Amino acid sequence: MRHNYVGARRASVFVYGIAGMAVFVGMAMLTTDVGRAHVVKIELRRAADAAARAGALNLPGGSLAAIADAKRIAGLNRADNRILPAAAITAEVGKWDAATKTLRPPLGGETANAVRVQLSCASATGNPVPSTFASMLGLNPLSVTAEAIAVYEPGVNVDQVVEGTTNPFLSGMPIGSVASRVNPHNSPDRVGSNVPVVRSVTMPIVAGQELEFDEIEGTVRHDPNLAYYTPDGNLGSIGHNWNPQTWTAGGDSFYNENGIADMRAPINALVGVFLSNAAPGATPAPSRNLDFDDVGERNFTSLQPQVKQIFFIGDGRTDSGQRQRFIVPTGATRLYLATWDFYEWNNNAGSRTVRITRPGRVILVK
Repeated sequence: MRHNYVGARRASVFVYGIAGMAVFVGMAMLTTDVGRAHVVKIELRRAADAAARAGALNLPGGSLAAIADAKRIAGLNRADNRILPAAAITAEVGKWDAATKTLRPPLGGETANAVRVQLSCASATGNPVPSTFASMLGLNPLSVTAEAIAVYEPGVNVDQVVEGTTNPFLSGMPIGSVASRVNPHNSPDRVGSNVPVVRSVTMPIVAGQELEFDEIEGTVRHDPNLAYYTPDGNLGSIGHNWNPQTWTAGGDSFYNENGIADMRAPINALVGVFLSNAAPGATPAPSRNLDFDDVGERNFTSLQPQVKQIFFIGDGRTDSGQRQRFIVPTGATRLYLATWDFYEWNNNAGSRTVRITRPGRVILVK
């Protein structure tokens, strides 16, 4: 009896072992299939992103052109090491509603501003993802899909007049505000009295956007008896805001005013400052002051100043003629342009016209 009991135990262990091995092999197959489907999902998503971007970039050419290019780019991609067939690619245009985060048909006179691309690997489109585990159980092959929506933001051009008497430290300040409070002639600048109101650029300002400055015409001088200068200013005279306790010619003892950070740059140069919706004087100026005293510091290809930090624009190009890009900082909602001086903007003369350009761009929203 004992011998038969031991044999029965061994047989049970063998049966359980076989069953456990089958479960283990099944789980391994299932894991492999899930992993394969995950890789295909990533491949489809990347292809959809690229196709949606390409289509959105072609929206200025019309909806048909946008859809055609989206499908063309999608068709160049592979998923599960196979070229996507035409049946697996769908593309459409529409109006992206940022509030509801949905794509809807354009209404009335609206134009499409977004492209949606949907890609699939499925039986219905003739390219399912093979599944070892599913096929063993007589199940359907795996289906994997991906979707992407890209929005095209058209470029914007705005022309702005910048007077030589425009003091950047008075940006965003109300009438009656004062800057250049102490100067050798005891003649401070007062908004609405001897200097104009500094008006913000009439262009929506959104963090992360890139701006360019071009077609800058006109000259400015900082004294009635001195010469006029082009937008880069007088490269032989570089300095910062004047204060009797800190100012030295060519020095770096900065003097902030109205919560706006001072800088060093050529006198008579075109400059700018980004502000938030808050009054600049409500909080201290940024702790860092920008310095554009030498050619290397002025020859940047891109610049992202802080909010309330005056920055050099000049002619908007490097010495080699390359357009410089100015990136809107986080928190900025307004942009002001002005003329650079060391003190007493109210006796300046001349003006400039400036074209501010926000190039068109494509944003992936889903």
